[in-house]
Order: sequence, then C-alpha cells, then structure tokens
Amino acid sequence: MKLLTDILLLISALRNEIEFSRKPILSLLGESNGLYFSKSLSFISECVTLTDKGYDFAKAWEMSVKKDSISYLLSSRDTELLISFGSQLGTTDVSGQISLCVLYEKLFEEKLKAAQKYEERYGKIYRQSGIFVGAVIIILIL
Repeated sequence: MKLLTDILLLISALRNEIEFSRKPILSLLGESNGLYFSKSLSFISECVTLTDKGYDFAKAWEMSVKKDSISYLLSSRDTELLISFGSQLGTTDVSGQISLCVLYEKLFEEKLKAAQKYEERYGKIYRQSGIFVGAVIIILIL
C-alpha cells in the first residue's frame, strides 16, 4: 500500500508543479528525485537517464517501470495503469496535463482503497492463521 501511496503523491506533486510552475515534465521529474518518495519510485531517475540517452519519454517511462522492481510489487493492472499514465504525460497542453493527473489520481485512489479493504479483510485471517500454526508447532514440540 505504501507504493500506491507514493504513486499518488508523485501524481499529485506533478499536477501541482504543472499547474503552478508550468515546467517541462522531464524537468519536474528530475527535480522529484530529491523528494522523500523517490527511493521507492526509483524508476523516475531511470526514466530521466533513458531520455537523456535519446529515448522517447513514453518509451523511457515504460522501460523504466518494467525494469524497476516496482513492477514486481504492483499487480499487472496497476503496472499497466502506471505505464498508461506515463505514455500520456507531456502530450497535451497544461490544462490537459492537469486533467490527466486528476484522472489518474482518482484511479490510483480507487486502487489504494481496494488494497486497504483487502488488507482489512484478509489481514486478520493471515495473522490468525500464523498464530494458529505457531500454536500447533509449539504443541507438537512439547
């Protein structure tokens, strides 16, 4: 869930920066490396590096998301959603970019809520199962 929260923070930060600073996307992504969520979203720096090497932004975003360990921590749908966001980022005017960020914020908020419900529902089961298995092992040892 922390990863989804960090993705939401990234999108929100990008939306605010696009709205107020109106800087190019690559400049904003380069600046985001100093933010606290940049360690969990290390694909951002990889994306900037790939674009510096001449890759198209959308392709660099996709390659960096797939290459990074983030793709193993997210579901395939979440990964595709993140790739889709990157493929559209920087392709329209400022108001279009803000609308894109708002849309993806809502989509990732839904994903986060679903993950929280899943953890709430099944987290108890996993913890209780662990306690039960531990008790059985202790009984067997005695």
